[in-house]
Amino acid sequence: MEGMTIVISNYNKGPYIKDAIDSLLRQDVSNWHAIIMDDGSDDDSKQFLKTYAPLKDPRFSVHVNQQRNGKAYCMNRLIQLATTDIIGELDSDDALAEQCVKEVLKAYDTSAVGFVYTNFIFCDERLNKIRKGWAREIPEGRTAMDDIYVSAFRTFRKSVFLKTSGIDEELTNAIDKDLIYKMEEVTPLHFVDLELYYCREVVP
Repeated sequence: MEGMTIVISNYNKGPYIKDAIDSLLRQDVSNWHAIIMDDGSDDDSKQFLKTYAPLKDPRFSVHVNQQRNGKAYCMNRLIQLATTDIIGELDSDDALAEQCVKEVLKAYDTSAVGFVYTNFIFCDERLNKIRKGWAREIPEGRTAMDDIYVSAFRTFRKSVFLKTSGIDEELTNAIDKDLIYKMEEVTPLHFVDLELYYCREVVP
């Protein structure tokens, strides 16, 4: 089975990024690598990333931007740095279910696609489950632009992503949609109907 690179772009999510990292360490397979890029945070994120002992695991690598460049910039750089063809995107304030990497890699083994996404669970600030997410399969004859079908956990093949123009670094929002729409132009999108991603709802 192929491996996966998990890419994490972080900006001022110091209170939560530990949960994202710990969820990777709990995966029930070990063939993953994680690349974390801190985008000029001004909270305690950078200090945490320097001192959190589990990050000494060789499967982790950490990069720090001295100034904020934006998520689109970070995603393009993280994809360039990925060491496997299959890449998964984990937000730094979310987490993965223990079987997430295994189930997604299984989907790539059995489907000739370049993009795989899963269902998810909305969670409270402490990652207690609240309700099931809304991700679903795209109906035949429709596209991701017709409705909101695709959400986290979003994964894709780097070799297929490189057929696109990349993520538009002028964007300050809707970056995930930009990725989805561009990938749909070059590959089918495959849905795994399992709740494998924990999406934290943080009340401001």
